[in-house]
Amino acid sequence: MIDIEKMKALAAHLRSQEAVDAKPREIEMFTDEAATAIESLLSELEASNQKRKEAVMDAERAREERNRAQVKLNAEWIEKTAALRAELEAREAALRQIAAIEDKMYGGDWDEIEEARRIAGDALNGRK
Repeated sequence: MIDIEKMKALAAHLRSQEAVDAKPREIEMFTDEAATAIESLLSELEASNQKRKEAVMDAERAREERNRAQVKLNAEWIEKTAALRAELEAREAALRQIAAIEDKMYGGDWDEIEEARRIAGDALNGRK
């Protein structure tokens, strides 16, 4: 972790008259200290950028995972809907067949056939 107060003090010292009037050995010391401070700041900046990139990647992975889960749910819903539609169409086809039974006024099952035709007709027309 960078010591912000130390960095501010170093910057202020480098701008001071004392630094301007310093002897070559003191200037070398200040320069070395400033270079170390710059390197420390760059290291912190690189670490911060890496953490930010990792956070962005984590967020993207989480979003992709949520999307995959939603796609799976949508596929299941579509599959169930298709199965229900096929079942409904099969039942409608059966009802149409029952409703289309010819009128034959003979045999003991005529009342049951007529009732089945009425029920099928009502179901096809949306009535109960």
